[in-house]
Amino acid sequence: MEIKVNKVYSQALTSQKRYLVLKGGAGSGKSIFAVQKLILRVTSEKKHRILCVRKVATTLRNSIYQLVIDKLIEYEIYSEFTINKSEMRFTHNPTGNELILHGMDDQEKIKSIAGITSVWCEEATELDELDFNQLELRVRGETSTYKQFIITFNPISEQHWLKKRFFDNQDSETYILNTTYQDNSFLDKDYIHHLQERVKANPNLYKVYVLGEWGKVDFGGEFLKSWSTIKHTSIVAYDPSLAIWLSFDENVNPYFPCGIFQVSDENEIRMIDCIALKNPDNTTKAMGRAILAKLRQWRHTGFVYVCGDSTSQKDDVKQEKGFDLFRLLINELDEVKPIRRVAKSNPNVRPSADFFNAILDYNEQGISFVADESCRVAILDFENTKEDKNGKVDKKTITDPVTKVSYQPYGHIVDLTRYLITTVFSSQYSKFQTGLIKPFTIVGRDAEYKSTSRF
Repeated sequence: MEIKVNKVYSQALTSQKRYLVLKGGAGSGKSIFAVQKLILRVTSEKKHRILCVRKVATTLRNSIYQLVIDKLIEYEIYSEFTINKSEMRFTHNPTGNELILHGMDDQEKIKSIAGITSVWCEEATELDELDFNQLELRVRGETSTYKQFIITFNPISEQHWLKKRFFDNQDSETYILNTTYQDNSFLDKDYIHHLQERVKANPNLYKVYVLGEWGKVDFGGEFLKSWSTIKHTSIVAYDPSLAIWLSFDENVNPYFPCGIFQVSDENEIRMIDCIALKNPDNTTKAMGRAILAKLRQWRHTGFVYVCGDSTSQKDDVKQEKGFDLFRLLINELDEVKPIRRVAKSNPNVRPSADFFNAILDYNEQGISFVADESCRVAILDFENTKEDKNGKVDKKTITDPVTKVSYQPYGHIVDLTRYLITTVFSSQYSKFQTGLIKPFTIVGRDAEYKSTSRF
């Protein structure tokens, strides 16, 4: 069997480092190389069960699965494999080694796959860091050959967790390769022409797909235009001298969310944790248990305030039809005697978004905002929530391919944060709307929230 590999990948082919990180533009041959290396390993080494993943299982059949089929035919070794088409599993008959294709949208099934020796993450920017951490847990134990994660992706955002994890903090276990279409000697001129023509009008797309450099999320439609994951995330510790604020959005799909905040005397809004409960645990009882576990862990004895979506006070609450969501939550949290601070109505979307963006813009004295870097669900929501043509949160929905349930993927954490900010700083928000002040002129907040001790 003769496999022709692009010269740029020669060192990657022999590298045994744990992380083989292949960042590059379109047409650079990353995916083809990954298949070439995996075919070499399963046909020449022993005791392999290699997992190939994308975020959504339905995208595998027309991408990785077909590419593996094509290469087995090209290398004239198709007959050496038994292929389970429904499970997308390739078994090399002479060695017993396996290539298993799976989507990260069914993590429970992945947990049941034992003896994984290596992993290929294709289109890795689709994955959350939590997805990757789950894969890390599956590759363990003694093996006769080296364990390796092959990570292939287009560098769509300089704020992506992949950059922070593998590029900003490089270590000896990681091999990084940056490539472009110019490194692929097998491309034809027609492909190169169409690639350049497709993106030449968009500097950001040109940067990502032609130059293979880190890009930015497509600006212009962001709801939080001033959000920066680099600027607004850090390690944020719980402060026992400050009150706890719990803010909720009336939502159950894709999750029932709660943001846990503290506000310092310097008017720094700190998101110290975020809870997002998915079905079947997206109930008030489960939420109450999760919050109490956090408060007990911190041994919190100060005030606990509850705020959030005021529509949840009505009788059409989706979670518990006919009941007041906040009454139910406060009953579940009776142990800490929470204080209800839910507004009579929700703030208008556009003015409260402007207030939130103005706070994010400011970095000296005044109101500021920071989220703990562990709040991945919240950070993704801040990064990806879009605005519609009227400047409100884009309510476009997607449908889960398995459950057939339609839901709005982003905007829920943004909403509960807007409710928190406009509640804690209600008088300043009112003045901001009239143009009397800007957030950077604020030197205090409502006096009743200054007190943090019960005793």
